[in-house]
Amino acid sequence: TVLRDIVYGICRNSVMSALIAQNPDLPKTAKGRFTLMFMTVMASCLISAPGNEVRGYYLQNPKNRLPVREFFKPYRFIRSTAVGALIMSTALGVGTLVTGPAQARFSQLSSFLDSQPIAKTLVALFLVDQFLQSRRHAELMSKLEKKEEAKK
Repeated sequence: TVLRDIVYGICRNSVMSALIAQNPDLPKTAKGRFTLMFMTVMASCLISAPGNEVRGYYLQNPKNRLPVREFFKPYRFIRSTAVGALIMSTALGVGTLVTGPAQARFSQLSSFLDSQPIAKTLVALFLVDQFLQSRRHAELMSKLEKKEEAKK
């Protein structure tokens, strides 16, 4: 697992650097940042994927361990690798689109709350109330579950 993660990290850094070297303007736009992250993560996932298969093979129960030829199925490997790489690439690509605007909004909110102590206090009280309500709800659900178990 550690070796696979090292391969992933090295590959991600290398691919990102190569893509930026080919097109230095790529990270300057939202579409470019998404494309850059998507392509980088996709390549890194595909290159480090054999490590997942090796890890899966060695994590089998020793009593029921399949022989190498039975465990490694190319179709299954290609399908799971493609799906996993697509999910991770899409998630991190979308994350690059969301992070910038989210940081800007939180910065605006933080500045507003710093300039408005009453608003800051109200937000703090709201968060404390939500926490307490959540605890009360959990306690109530626990009591209800105990009652249900006692009836059985």
